[in-house]
Amino acid sequence: MPAKTACVVGAGASGVATLKEFVRQGFKTTCYEIDSDVGGIWHRKDTTHPINTPSIWDNLITNSSKFNSCYSDLPPNAKDTPYLTAEAMYQYFKRAIKHFGVEKNIQFNTRVMKIRKTADHEQTGRWEVYTTKRGDAIAGNDLAGRPIDEALLSKCHKEVFDVVIVCTGYFKIPVYPDIPGLDKFSGKVQHVFNYTGPKPHEGKTVLIVGNKLSAADIGSDVANYAKQVYIAVGGGMWIIPRCFSSARTLDLMFSRSIIHSSTGVNKINEILMDEAERKLDHESAGIRPSKPPVFDRYGLSDDLPVKMLSGRVQPYGRVTRVNDNQVHFQDGKVISGIDAIILCTGFNPDLSFLDMKIVQESGKMEMFKMMFPLNVKHNTLAIIGHVGGDAPLALLYELQARLAALVMSGKHQLPSRSKMQKDVDKWNDHAYARKGSFRSYFVSADLLTESIAEEIGCYPTFWKVLLRDPLLAYRNWYGPIFAAQYRLLGPDSQWNESAKTCHILYEEGHSSIRHMEKNKFNPKGVSGNYTSTITILAIISFLIAAVGIFFRN
Repeated sequence: MPAKTACVVGAGASGVATLKEFVRQGFKTTCYEIDSDVGGIWHRKDTTHPINTPSIWDNLITNSSKFNSCYSDLPPNAKDTPYLTAEAMYQYFKRAIKHFGVEKNIQFNTRVMKIRKTADHEQTGRWEVYTTKRGDAIAGNDLAGRPIDEALLSKCHKEVFDVVIVCTGYFKIPVYPDIPGLDKFSGKVQHVFNYTGPKPHEGKTVLIVGNKLSAADIGSDVANYAKQVYIAVGGGMWIIPRCFSSARTLDLMFSRSIIHSSTGVNKINEILMDEAERKLDHESAGIRPSKPPVFDRYGLSDDLPVKMLSGRVQPYGRVTRVNDNQVHFQDGKVISGIDAIILCTGFNPDLSFLDMKIVQESGKMEMFKMMFPLNVKHNTLAIIGHVGGDAPLALLYELQARLAALVMSGKHQLPSRSKMQKDVDKWNDHAYARKGSFRSYFVSADLLTESIAEEIGCYPTFWKVLLRDPLLAYRNWYGPIFAAQYRLLGPDSQWNESAKTCHILYEEGHSSIRHMEKNKFNPKGVSGNYTSTITILAIISFLIAAVGIFFRN
């Protein structure tokens, strides 16, 4: 019997993860990538294409540590720094496709124009995939989301696949806020989609509009060159550091013992708020939101609080209108002399090439584990990486890819439709509770990742790990969560390699940034000198007091 055919759309972080998993399960897999190389948003482009991924800038780094930005079966190198630069992430994906031997499966500069059911889909579950090489007349420079009619499809290359996995990512269509007068602004208006660096803003007065991750990054970045930077944070934003206490990165602060406890959300909020307030008094600075970080907007930056405290970046509220080079705010304040406005106002995903409705008008989706549409009869379509979260997304997307490959290869049976519907309702309620709408699907990525691991059977159960490695079991529960933990047990597990990787990562610390010999440090000497001084002062004080009492009597 010939191998099943699989189509993977996209060769970014989720696409490469999916490609390697489907090749592993024996599929004849083809990956279509609109860009000229792998990496998705991590592949730097000199100019952005309107149907491609956003730009990246020189100072962009990952939001998660290297331990959770890499795949479970291809750990980072020891020399890799705790946070990875954009170039380092791009090189990792180049390394990944070579390591897994999937280079030959990728067709670059190829745009997927349409995916629709075959005439015999009800019986076979198969799909028609229409593609065109980028640069063809029909591909043009049109925006993502453009309807593709039959006349255009007739000029495309058509291929039939048994299964289709969409990995086009979450950052596709720029969202522009409806601000009166913005279209008549006398300066330059730029969306983060096209931001490549701060140098064009040297000596200028710049307004950043946004209160999330990119606003924090770009606000701090531009302030290194601009004359003055203002940041319109709307209802406020939490500024959470990347470098936490205990010498940990953000994603390594939360253990399973915390996220699975009944008070987990409260503990996470307490930790995040405490770390944020250590750097900047959010309330007196006027940027504190009305809700804690888990339920509100936040950015990651160690530098932005310093820029605010020095006045290089000045926070303002909600923009109500723009008039020439003036910006008006809801509280009546006005800023004049603005040269440029950078909109860090987010993105919408694009599934317009799918000839079926996945996203409802409200933004709501009915997908099991945020990947299997319930309105499809056969489980031959999966959408990977179509959700945001507040924990390492690389872990989530790789586990989604593993589940899709196991299900579509017939090695894993999904629950009944009624059980899947209950799971869908649970996660939709969760997403709505987090942000108050379905316009931005933002979930607890840790919990969703763990639930998919349980579904697959690769969850690192404490007692099962304890029987083989007690120390690792303890570290898995009370220490940070690492990608490699999901290769310890279950399908396609690699116990020896993964256990070794986990222990190395637990013990590595910040040694990867060291480029000199360690100096010998004697804390006892410091402590001893300090203690001796205190002891001497105490004795002198006692003697003076005793003499005073003697003469008084």
